[in-house]
Amino acid sequence: QKNISKNNSELLESGRLILSTQHDLNAGLREHAPYDCIHFGYAVERIPRGVIKQLAKGGRMVIPLKRGGKQVLLCLDKNEEGLVNMDTVFQVEYPELNKAVQDQEQRKKLQMAFKKKIKSK
Repeated sequence: QKNISKNNSELLESGRLILSTQHDLNAGLREHAPYDCIHFGYAVERIPRGVIKQLAKGGRMVIPLKRGGKQVLLCLDKNEEGLVNMDTVFQVEYPELNKAVQDQEQRKKLQMAFKKKIKSK
């Protein structure tokens, strides 16, 4: 949040970018849904279905997933009919959620970022 505030504070001030460090992955942030873009800043074992539901039609979610002892970055795109297409982008190394939540300081650093599009009038 500090880095975003330093260089792009208007994103936070306008509500176009929402940062959350909550851990109920399936709950996501319903109160601001739907989202055009969702990014997970930590690796998960399963894709949270509840968060996929909060992705807007035409939206994209980028999430690191633990797969076979490694991590891959997945890109999920929801089309205008609400169907989700998933592509593996490349191998990555993100903090793992289950290990990170054990450390309170690390827990504060984990973020699930939601970007909400501001529609012009």
